[in-house]
Amino acid sequence: MEENQVFALARTLQNTTSAQREIASFLDTMRQKIDIEYLQKIRTAATLQQQEAVSQPPKEVTLLRALSAFVDTDTQKRLHDVCQSLLFCHTLQQIQNGMHYDDALLQARSQGESFVSPVSLQFAGFCMMLSLLEQTQNTD
Repeated sequence: MEENQVFALARTLQNTTSAQREIASFLDTMRQKIDIEYLQKIRTAATLQQQEAVSQPPKEVTLLRALSAFVDTDTQKRLHDVCQSLLFCHTLQQIQNGMHYDDALLQARSQGESFVSPVSLQFAGFCMMLSLLEQTQNTD
């Protein structure tokens, strides 16, 4: 006796366990791909910007660090926290400066790079800022 095709299809569709496994596998693969292709690059760019701010701190941070040698331990801790906040703000300012389209366009042209839209530039900066905020929250 020949198998009823509708019955066979219904039996396959009724088995949701394999479909759930396939969907879970697909979502896991997508998460990994997004993490590798986008999120890691955003985190790396944000970290590099932060390292640049730390290596070239604003003069206020340099002054506060110098003053910390002449105060008590409790005040040193507070000065350190203020320096961290200033460095964070300085990093955000650097990212915001990098989001100026005219400057970025001139830099891209001088390096022979392709066109980047203003929206993409702003989105990249916004993603970097969010990444820094996430890093800050994770260290608290």
